[in-house]
Formats: sequence, C-alpha cells, structure tokens
Amino acid sequence: MGEKDFVTCMSGEQKVIPLANFSDDFNASVKDLSSGPMIVILDGHENDFTKKMMLVMWRCRSEAINCLVSKAEMEGMKTKLTALVAE
Repeated sequence: MGEKDFVTCMSGEQKVIPLANFSDDFNASVKDLSSGPMIVILDGHENDFTKKMMLVMWRCRSEAINCLVSKAEMEGMKTKLTALVAE
C-alpha cells in the first residue's frame, strides 16, 4: 500500500473510513474482500524489518474499513512514519 493510503488508514478522526477516501488501486484490492480482519503493509520497506510498518484493519460490511490499532500505538506509528519520510 502506498504512503497516502497508509496515512489515510491512520487517520484517527474517523472510526469508519469510507473506501472512497482511498486510491483506486487500494479500492480494487479491497472491494471484493468479505467483511473481517485484514493487514495492510506500507510499500517500500519490505526488506528492512526495522522500517516495515503494518496495520490491522477491519473490512466493514459497508463500503468502508476500520483501523484496529490503539491510539497510543498509533501515535508511535505516526512518529515512525514521519521519520521514514524524512530519510
């Protein structure tokens, strides 16, 4: 998943994030999934475990997803993402 979509997943303002908020590529990969848990992985750091970032998401019955990461953990991930982008 691209950085923009990953940041959208981390947007804590909304509990349920409409699929319309994401890129067409992400929508295509999620659209046909049944409701339930899924993991999204930030592209670009697949070979460096210290930089790899993942989020546990829930595919809702409606055209939306929900992030299942605690607020405290999310703040740490936002800091890590900021550091990765600055490199």
